[in-house]
Amino acid sequence: MPHFAGIKKPPPAINLPTPAIGLKMVDMQRYRCTGCGHVYDPTVGDEASGVPPGTEFDELIEEWPCPSCGSANKLDFVPLEEAYPT
Repeated sequence: MPHFAGIKKPPPAINLPTPAIGLKMVDMQRYRCTGCGHVYDPTVGDEASGVPPGTEFDELIEEWPCPSCGSANKLDFVPLEEAYPT
C-alpha cells in the first residue's frame, strides 16, 4: 500500500465571477488605411478623435478621418488580414 505522507493536496478551484449580462464583446478585427497603412485597433480606439478604447470599427461615423494621414475616411479602410504561423 502506497504511503502518501508529505504529499500536499492541490489548491481549491478558483471561482471566477460570472460575466454580467448585457456586456458587449469587442470585435477584435483591425482595419488598415489604404492611403497610409495606419491600423485602427478597436482595443486602442482613437483618443485624439474622441473614440474610446473598445469602439468597434462599425461604430465609427462614415466621416471619421484617418488619424495618421487625415485625408482618408472610414470607407478607405480595409480589414487587416493577419497571417499566423502554421
